[in-house]
Amino acid sequence: MTAFHSTADLIRAAQYRWLEIHPALGIPAEYLTNKHRDCFGCGGTNRFRWDDRDGRGTFVCGGGGNTLTGDGFDLLMHVHGWTRQEAFRAVSEYLGLASSLPPRKAVQRPPEAPRPASPTGSTADYARALWARVNRDDAVVAGHPYCRAKRIDWAAGAGRGRATGKL
Repeated sequence: MTAFHSTADLIRAAQYRWLEIHPALGIPAEYLTNKHRDCFGCGGTNRFRWDDRDGRGTFVCGGGGNTLTGDGFDLLMHVHGWTRQEAFRAVSEYLGLASSLPPRKAVQRPPEAPRPASPTGSTADYARALWARVNRDDAVVAGHPYCRAKRIDWAAGAGRGRATGKL
């Protein structure tokens, strides 16, 4: 095994090898093209493009309006929910490099606990009341100009309603 001394060494070792690294670590090769397609990480429709700029495994995901970009390590984090260290560990294991990084483990997110309502009538209370009143019907949400422009024809967890704009 070859040892590396820094993450910069690992990044250099992975450069121009992402076409072999990503499929070996669970990202199907058909997603590794410079064409727009569904995102393997978030499931978004026609939002993902793998462009591998400068051999760094780079990608772009529109992820519902919050654009995410990054290198090959970031893509592994996006798809698998890994931390940066876990992505580094996986790539170093694949490349056969010894490392002092802690072993990667499956990420388990605890269930979100309900939050108590604020007794003072906070912004959170206002947001909860707004969300309780929104219309989540597919046709209503899909009727929004943004959804029509993007050809989104179902609610996908979104809702439409009126807000006052006050905090």
